[in-house]
Amino acid sequence: SRKLERLGRLQTNSSPEVAGAFKQFVESLASVKLGGLVLDYDGTLCGRDERFGALRDDVAAECIRLLEAGVVVGIATGRGRSVRESLQHSFPPELWERVTVGYYNGGEIASLTRNEAPCRLATVEPPLDLALDLLARDSLVFESASLTVRRRQITVEPRRNLCTAALMSSVMTALGPIEHLGIRVLVSSHSVDVLPPGVGKLAVVDEVQQQVKKGTQTLCIGDRGSWPGNDVALLSHWPSLSVDEVSGSLATCWNLAPSGVTGPDAALRYLRAISVVDCIGSLDAQDLWRRP
Repeated sequence: SRKLERLGRLQTNSSPEVAGAFKQFVESLASVKLGGLVLDYDGTLCGRDERFGALRDDVAAECIRLLEAGVVVGIATGRGRSVRESLQHSFPPELWERVTVGYYNGGEIASLTRNEAPCRLATVEPPLDLALDLLARDSLVFESASLTVRRRQITVEPRRNLCTAALMSSVMTALGPIEHLGIRVLVSSHSVDVLPPGVGKLAVVDEVQQQVKKGTQTLCIGDRGSWPGNDVALLSHWPSLSVDEVSGSLATCWNLAPSGVTGPDAALRYLRAISVVDCIGSLDAQDLWRRP
């Protein structure tokens, strides 16, 4: 039903095609040998009101279980140092080497052991410097949002009660003159992120895939799989699961959680459904659905 709604196919005569794709996805997912996981942070591992604390004990415990069993874990986040500090507080130090963090939507990738990461320099790289100039001079953006500048990301956060969807409209309008430069604009639950060409969360997947056991795959889990969500590229990867919004792809980015179960509660179900033997994981969807 989530896929049907995303595709705009609410008529029952379109259901067999989508149901068939769903069955194929679940069957293929069950046969995948998992060596790694790449997880979005805000909205997936933690809720919006939990953003600046440690992970929930139950979510952290499942991540620790998988790390101890030999699974490589990547975290793809739009944020910076606050996520590193939360993860270091949540995971024992002996596991930090097995955790790869992609800060600022993959703009900087580092092991969780690196306390100097991410770089806090605010000198923005071209062509993002042109985007910064346009945003800083735009009266609508200036009055309704604050800008945080990093080397490879500009974070635009709404003031007061403005929603990120409305803010994105202003950001996209301001950046219209440099559309040809390939600058990307993505939305999370709390901000609008402006990225230069070549920066994205799939870079974290590439990094994790280099570390996993040969012949295994990396499973991606996020919450905003439909454009302009900031997980749209991450969840275009196969295989991937969403804890909230799905894309229109029938090949991947399915949401297997029960109706009404979203965010870290859905992520927890996914993580608990992964069993690991000899550093190779498998996900049993039937076990996922049997869980209360």
